[in-house]
Amino acid sequence: MVPKFAITLAIGSASTRLAVRWHLEKESKKHRVKTIIYGAGDGGHQLYFALRHGGQYSVVAFVDDDPMQQRRKIHEVSVFSPKKLGSLIKDKKAEVVLLAMPGISQPIRAEIVSQLQQFDVVVKTTPKLSDLISGKASLSDIHDLSTEDLMNRSAVATDEELAGRCVGGKSVLITGAGGSIGSELCRQIASRKPTTIVLYEMTESALFYIEQELLNIVAKMVENIAIVPVIGSVLDTTRLKETMLRHNVASVFHTAAYKHVPMVEANQIEGVRNNVLGTMRVMEACDWANIKSLVVVSTDKAVRPTNLMGATKRFAELIVQSLAENTPNMDVCMVRFGNVLGSSGSVIPTFQEQIKRGGPVTVTHKEMTRYFMTIPEASQLVLQAGAMADNAEVFVLDMGEPKLIYELARDLIELSGHQILDREHPSGDIEIIYTGLRPGEKMHEELSLDGCLEQTNHPKIRQSLEGDCDSKAIMLFVEQLEKAIENYDENEVVRIVCSAVPEYVPSKAMLLPNPRVAVSTSVQVSTTV
Repeated sequence: MVPKFAITLAIGSASTRLAVRWHLEKESKKHRVKTIIYGAGDGGHQLYFALRHGGQYSVVAFVDDDPMQQRRKIHEVSVFSPKKLGSLIKDKKAEVVLLAMPGISQPIRAEIVSQLQQFDVVVKTTPKLSDLISGKASLSDIHDLSTEDLMNRSAVATDEELAGRCVGGKSVLITGAGGSIGSELCRQIASRKPTTIVLYEMTESALFYIEQELLNIVAKMVENIAIVPVIGSVLDTTRLKETMLRHNVASVFHTAAYKHVPMVEANQIEGVRNNVLGTMRVMEACDWANIKSLVVVSTDKAVRPTNLMGATKRFAELIVQSLAENTPNMDVCMVRFGNVLGSSGSVIPTFQEQIKRGGPVTVTHKEMTRYFMTIPEASQLVLQAGAMADNAEVFVLDMGEPKLIYELARDLIELSGHQILDREHPSGDIEIIYTGLRPGEKMHEELSLDGCLEQTNHPKIRQSLEGDCDSKAIMLFVEQLEKAIENYDENEVVRIVCSAVPEYVPSKAMLLPNPRVAVSTSVQVSTTV
């Protein structure tokens, strides 16, 4: 027989352990953030278990649109209708709402996020279904809302035949491979089974990170894809030619450019040299190496540019059209689009950093609008547009409706659990201040010179019909530009750009005193239909 004291000891020991555990869990819950999970499906279930074993969140309620889910309990936690969110947040003293619906469409997600703005809570989300399926993330990877969550944009299924036509089974080179668009293009291309991806990048650190990421991606694939990192400038024609020849490149995606408007305004010669002459060097190298397909990434700022960066991109477009006349065996196109969400130096990360610091959030003008698109969506469309290239077409991606920058700032503030501080809300905690337009900034961007956009076979890709350019005039301007850059004459450089792109009129601050030799304006460029 088991001695009585042994039984008493076992019961006492177990009771003590349970009491301590109960006490610790109770104390732990006091310090956890009271949280409501929006979504009582499989995603909500899995998120609940992930949070239960963590020490940060305490789930006080579930919310779901499905009437069949409402009025039931999940692990002793009740499920309510979204109509009761206001009272739930107040009664449960909830501080955070977690979105656990990874499979819903973007418009529905944006609508839910918009409804949550009226409540004084922080809204966070779980990864998208595509990231969960690919293994990039797990349900426990909770993060702040991205701007993608605010955009009411329906995803369009990728035409895989188009997306893979220029890259599948081919050696592909991407200039600016470490940049926002360049790096995402590398990821998209890797999934289309090329033989080789040549990463052509000037910045060593950016090249290293994208190389390591791609090596990890292809290591999990059955296909043997070679990843080749190349440090090089797009201005180095010899380096470009040698790289294309050595790796038997068939397709080139030219994304390398200086794109930040104020930076190019402050560094005129380098901006023009890289964006204009760099594009010409790439085009010449592609012609020499018998490249089959060249896609040049452009920008909506090239349309009636008000800043030097946009003017350089328009000049580059004209050069591509001019040189394409003598490259009948190479399919060439340009792809024009607006801002991409989350790119380096873009407005959204800037707003988020300002909010974390407690504000203020700086907006240039309350009426300013911009077109926005996610980086993956833009990159997938660039791949598909490349497959439609023939004779230096200008393709324009469907960016949807332009978004007020002020509204983006407001939404990010409110969905971070803060309130705007202004005359109507004197008790708010983050102020939006208006700094005025910077030199060369437009109030509203455009996508074509005259609004003449023709629909292609792809619902999200249109062609801008802008007429032919005077190739001889453009190449004469290029000769003049090279001499002006060699002499480091900033006035001359800007004047040549103005002559090549007559719709661009720089501000007086752009021109330095005591100009040297004026550029001949006897040669005009035709850009009319």
